[in-house]
Amino acid sequence: MLASNAALLVALVLVGRLITDEAGSGAARWTLWLVVFAPGAVAFGWAYSDSLLLAASAGALLAARHRRWALVAACYAIAVLARLPGILLALPLLAELWRQDGRRPTVHVLALAAGPLALLAFAFYQGAVLGDPFAFVHGQASWDLPPVTQAGAVYNRPDGSMPDYVLAMVALLLATLLAYTATLPGIWRSKLPRPEVLLALMAFVSVFLSGRLQSDARYLAAGWSFAWFLGTRRPRWRSAWLGVCVVTYIVYGFLNVSHLLAP
Repeated sequence: MLASNAALLVALVLVGRLITDEAGSGAARWTLWLVVFAPGAVAFGWAYSDSLLLAASAGALLAARHRRWALVAACYAIAVLARLPGILLALPLLAELWRQDGRRPTVHVLALAAGPLALLAFAFYQGAVLGDPFAFVHGQASWDLPPVTQAGAVYNRPDGSMPDYVLAMVALLLATLLAYTATLPGIWRSKLPRPEVLLALMAFVSVFLSGRLQSDARYLAAGWSFAWFLGTRRPRWRSAWLGVCVVTYIVYGFLNVSHLLAP
């Protein structure tokens, strides 16, 4: 948990620096509030790797913007090792390369080999130590929970019935996903740099790649481009968004701490 909170602090510094360089301190300040109070941001302070992914993705893009390619490679490798969907960070980084160098291929693209190589190295290590190079995938099954809609399995009710509050939780999860979905057309048409637009899409796609609807809030919270987009709206709209985020943050925090909903 200490490592997770430390990674969150690093991530906030990096995201703030990145947005200040592009859009000014006002946009950065609102973005950071929206990142900290995103509905699933409660997981950033727990023993999860999402805050590390957040820091690595911001660090990789900031390093690419300053053309520090060795640092890009290191951050990309960390992102992939933090969470498997981090491999998708290659798309925003490619967009940044395109933004700087155009269609002309350069040696800098080799920095993007760091992610797959880190994953291969980790698989080799687990194969040597555990006898299973894909232990990090197979081990997931040891703590996977049934879908939240399978109430009888999750809540051990003899008749398999669904508690009344489960429908409310499902509605909350779907509402969270739909709210993020509704912002995608605006993000695509916005003035956000293309790499940040692709970062939002990367976070969105990771929800479906995971197959875990009950984790959608924390997967989407790692896509800090959503917060950047909302932080640049009109003052009353971004204030309203922040209010909604704080309320849902508290609700998700209660559900997670009480173990009614596994993040």
